[in-house]
Amino acid sequence: MTREELIEVMARANSPELWSDDPVIAHRAASPIKVSLAREGSLANAAITLAAIEAAGCMVVPVEPTEGMVKAGVGLAFRIRLSPEYSWKDYMTDLYRAMLAAAPIRGEG
Repeated sequence: MTREELIEVMARANSPELWSDDPVIAHRAASPIKVSLAREGSLANAAITLAAIEAAGCMVVPVEPTEGMVKAGVGLAFRIRLSPEYSWKDYMTDLYRAMLAAAPIRGEG
C-alpha cells in the first residue's frame, strides 16, 4: 500500500458517507463539484493526521511483516556477529530498524 492509498483509506474511514457509492445517501444529491471538494478536504485531513503521526516519530506498518521486511531482517542476521561491543540489544534495535526501513509505507512523499 502506498502512502496515498493509506491516506484514502483513512479519509474513507473518517467520512464513509462522503465516499459511499450508495445513490440514496444524501451527499449524492449535491453537485459533483461539492462532493469533489468535500473529498479533497477529507483527503487533506487524513494527510494531516498521517503527517502528525510521522512527526511524532511513529509510522504505520502492516500487522504482518511483508516479504521485503523479513528479507531485510534475515539479511541483517547474516551480517552481524554478537560480541561484548555488539549485544543482543544492539542486534534487536538494528533488526527493528532494518525491518521498518523495508516497510511498504514510509514517511516520505
